[in-house]
Amino acid sequence: MRVLVVDDAEENRYVLQVLLEGHDHQVDHAENGREALNIARLAKPDVLVTDATMPIMGGFELCRSWKADKDLGKIPIIMYTATLTEPSDEKLALASGCDRFIIKPYDPIELIRVIESVAKGTASEIPEEVMHPAVVSQMYTDRLIKKLEQNQLKLEQVLADLKMVD
Repeated sequence: MRVLVVDDAEENRYVLQVLLEGHDHQVDHAENGREALNIARLAKPDVLVTDATMPIMGGFELCRSWKADKDLGKIPIIMYTATLTEPSDEKLALASGCDRFIIKPYDPIELIRVIESVAKGTASEIPEEVMHPAVVSQMYTDRLIKKLEQNQLKLEQVLADLKMVD
């Protein structure tokens, strides 16, 4: 089985590559969605495993572009992320076209089982009204704003704690 792993963190790509190759799978890898699309068009994978947040083209946009591509659209996608882990993130990932949403860290043996299972199955059918780009784009924007607000609150708390130390 050929797996395309997409993650901007080299160590994450390496860990998945070693795990997959250790189970006799061929692995291609990319640092972002745009690079993944180019690689997949040259050598179609059996399954795509992508991170959610990456520069140039993130996982959500990659999912939408992947599913819209006539040559790649039937190839299943697994989103494997440690950054966006809320139920609303899973909903957004599924609305973007991914077939499975997995939160890091995940048991390696179970991850292999899921990847192999998804690769053998059929791509999930996402209702057209949920797949509409405007709906997905709004969901993604709302989620990013919420995440930024959470990070801002954490930063404000750290700064307040530092002032107390002075």
